[in-house]
Amino acid sequence: SLSLALSALHYPPTTMTASVSSLVAGGTVWLSALLMLVVCPYTKVEESFNLQAMHDILYHSSNISKYDHHEFPGVVPRTFTGPLSVATLSSPLIKLASIMDLPKAWSQLIVRAVLGALACHAFGRFVTAANRALAGQGLTWWLVAVTLSQFHLPFYMTRPLPNTFALILVLHAFAAWLRRDHRWLIVYMVFATVVIRFELIVLLGPIMLGELVYGKLSFFFMLWFGTAAGIFFLALTVPVDSYFWSRWLWPEGEVLYFNVVLNKSHNYGVSNESVKPTRLLFAVCCCWFFTAVLVVVIVLLLLLSVAVVVLLINSLGTGGCQRHALWGALVFGCAPLFVCSYCGVVCFSLSL
Repeated sequence: SLSLALSALHYPPTTMTASVSSLVAGGTVWLSALLMLVVCPYTKVEESFNLQAMHDILYHSSNISKYDHHEFPGVVPRTFTGPLSVATLSSPLIKLASIMDLPKAWSQLIVRAVLGALACHAFGRFVTAANRALAGQGLTWWLVAVTLSQFHLPFYMTRPLPNTFALILVLHAFAAWLRRDHRWLIVYMVFATVVIRFELIVLLGPIMLGELVYGKLSFFFMLWFGTAAGIFFLALTVPVDSYFWSRWLWPEGEVLYFNVVLNKSHNYGVSNESVKPTRLLFAVCCCWFFTAVLVVVIVLLLLLSVAVVVLLINSLGTGGCQRHALWGALVFGCAPLFVCSYCGVVCFSLSL
């Protein structure tokens, strides 16, 4: 079994509890994310909506007429659910900064630091769940080390992109999946798909299919619980976003119609490059992880979910219905692929 294989590596025994392991992993990565934030404090156009939305919520409150998105709505409407959550959590720190008479520019750093903290907390939960599922004494340190050695996760964790808000939910969903907690898996994934990023259905699909094939999940439970969760989050996002946009709408529904039905996603901008392995920066993680799929089913499912996302988004990004696909959409696969790389290293070490 994988547990025996992991113990054969003779890692030093650890006394860390699950909560401490999560805190150490998330806190360490958060420090790296804060360093990225300080080194690269400015944002780009894709981040402007969420950043401006958080600014308007904090400084204009209920005066919707002053909100920036009425004058600059963008190609398609985006949800205020994520910015509203981060702005609410950031408001005490923003008030403290105001009392201390700090420049207003600090507000951007504060809200992005809070966003990074939420992402790192989700990462810590994922690390804890992976540690329990695979019984790996060194798994926590491996995931932290590999994450810190890579560029994208710490960098994107503080970027106010829709994918970053979705990443928080996806990491919680992966953690629930590793715990075999199908209720929370469905809740997190449906929340991310219905409210923030509908494209994540390409990630939800293979996960649910794998659970059905291996008999871990009932089809009827998945159907009724997933439908109920979808209706609940639809009932959440429509009133909230209709209030801020001053008209009735479902943001991700309009995005789906614009991208798929009208096939106008190229209005966002088009990249002529496909996603190449060198751009993925997975070289360190891909050295030996292919051997891991023969060891345990959960690793195989993790690997397949990542592969499906990478292949589908890559194909969509090279002439498909969403030619604007960017690297940021692939950030969801980093954490599970790091777990696969760890298992591959274990197998490689045992073969020596």
